[in-house]
Amino acid sequence: QRFAFARDYHMHRGELYARSHFCLVMPGDGNTAGRLFDAMVSGCVPVLMLHPDTYPVLPFPTRIPWSEISIIRQVEHEE
Repeated sequence: QRFAFARDYHMHRGELYARSHFCLVMPGDGNTAGRLFDAMVSGCVPVLMLHPDTYPVLPFPTRIPWSEISIIRQVEHEE
């Protein structure tokens, strides 16, 4: 049930992102690059939700001011 949104709406993610102003970039099993790319291509502000014991691997950190063009928040637990 927890992963139902990602599983059921994978094919519609681009359409959902295109209609949104803010797009969640949730942590997953791997790098968030794919979800981050989808959010940015769709023109919405990426909202990165990160676990406190991890750090984001964001592309071009010396060229892109991530703190200015995205919202980065830590989540303490999954609820």
